[in-house]
Parts: sequence; C-alpha cells; structure tokens
Amino acid sequence: MQAGGAIVLGGSFVAVDGVPRNHLARVNAAGVLDSSYNPAPNARVWSVLALPNGQLMVGGEFTVIPGSAHNRVARLNSSGAQDPGFGISVNNAVTDMALQADGKILVSGNFSSIGGVARTAVARLNANATVDLGFEAMPNNLVWHVLAQADGKVWIGGIFTTVDGASAANLARLKPDGSLDNTLNARPNNSVSAMAQQADGRVIVGGDFTAIASTTRNHLARYQVIGALDQTFANRPITGNVLALAQHAAGQFVMGGTFTMSMDLHAIAWFVSLAAIRSTRFSRPMQTKRCAPSCRNTMGSTWSAATFKPWMA
Repeated sequence: MQAGGAIVLGGSFVAVDGVPRNHLARVNAAGVLDSSYNPAPNARVWSVLALPNGQLMVGGEFTVIPGSAHNRVARLNSSGAQDPGFGISVNNAVTDMALQADGKILVSGNFSSIGGVARTAVARLNANATVDLGFEAMPNNLVWHVLAQADGKVWIGGIFTTVDGASAANLARLKPDGSLDNTLNARPNNSVSAMAQQADGRVIVGGDFTAIASTTRNHLARYQVIGALDQTFANRPITGNVLALAQHAAGQFVMGGTFTMSMDLHAIAWFVSLAAIRSTRFSRPMQTKRCAPSCRNTMGSTWSAATFKPWMA
C-alpha cells in the first residue's frame, strides 16, 4: 500500500467513477480517485507488483505508456511516471509477477520471448531488469499465476500440460533453477488461475477445476508444504471459476471470480483457513467490467478479479 493507504488498480477499464482512466488508476484509502495519477497504458493491465523502493512493476497487453514504448511490462515511479532505466520487452501478454526474497522478479504469461531471450510462459528477471539465465522452466502453454516461496521454489498455475517436456498439468512447483519439483504430483483437472500462500507455507489454489487427481475439489483447494493435497481443507459448493485469491486478515482470505454458491453469494467471498465461507463481508459486483485475475494493491495482494467493478474492503 502506498503512502496514506493508496491502492493501485489495474485491468481493462477505461474509466473510474466516470473519470477517464485507461487500464491503471490509483484511489486513496477512502476509495476516491487520485487525480494526479494517470500513467494511461494503451491496453489491459493484468498485474501490478510493488517493489521495496516504492516503485511499481506493471504487466499486461500494452505496448505504449504515453511518452515511450513499453512492450507488456514497465516499471513506474510512485508518482506514476515511467522509470527510464527499465527497458525490457516481452513478445506477448504478461499475466502475473511475483517478487522473490532476493529481489528477483518472476514473470508469467503467454510469451515465448522476454528481453530477447527464449522463455515460454514464465521467466525470472534480475534486479537490473535483465533475464536471469539461471532459471528456465518452459511450460508448454499459458501461465496465469506465479507464486514465490521463501526457499526459492516457485509455483505456477495455468492451462499447460507439460513443463520442460515432463507431464505437469495446470499446476507445478519448480526448483530455484526452474526445473520441475516432482514432490507435487496431485494436479487439478482444469486450469489454475490464482494462488495464495498461508503463513505456515500451505498454498491455496483456485481455478476452473472440479477435482485434484481423483479427489473432488470444486474450484478451490489447498496443498500441504510437502506438495500433497490437504484433505483437511473441505470441498465447497462453488459453481464457477475462482480467478483471484488474497490474504485478507489473520487466517482469512478473499476470493473473486465468476462463481455463485448455495448461499447466494456472487463474485466475491471471504473465508477462514478451513474454508468456512462467509457471505456478508463484501457487496455484490456493481457492473460486469472484467478486471485482471491479479489486480493488486501495492503491497502485492490481490484486490479484485473476474466480472466486477474494482472494490475495496
């Protein structure tokens, strides 16, 4: 979160509260649009990532931020001005980014080249914005979401079926060099769009799946630290895609998506660590304007997703 509790929103919108804003905007802690912040990329922003120095990384489908070319990824100062020292180019959409403990940045998407280096769907950047040649994973299709573990391992979720030629459908954990970690072997039967890690290291995943291996799990599941499915995390009657997950408070998470549930909750829900769904925390979506699966606040937490207007808790 930026100074004063400001929140940066990214997506496919062209206005916020009736004020023109192309794909990127900032609101203050009260939800009021910041009139001084208007980077205006020319296409969708899928991901916003906070850096420790107050700068922001933004990734998406854009090719221009007024004043210069930025192919799908850019670095902005806290004012929204472009950082002229960042000039890496990506040849297709960037859908998510994550900051590692060592300051390196993981990037996922639908690309096959980044910074002139062949990398399919996931790559790692050094702090100086060069491609880390010591990390290579090569999934065979789009990676929607990337998550960094404290020990250097990396989770990826998407619609791929292999990683570097090895079978690994929709979800994989990678070693620090990008090679496949085979300790995770219970995989979803359809796409993974979102992930969030608990303080104890367990990972919650959301997506369009209905089973993990042979176990029924409707769009939401949790994995143990060792990579096995957590059987204590109960299946829930979720009837649509979960597109975003974020830690909200101690032991609680927020999820967003296209789902409905038996308690007549639509698009946004919150739950405690045992998946006890609560239905009164947030209001329903106010419009069907798609926001990115990983719209983030500047602390790196997901704030909104799926088919609803950007919201605040």
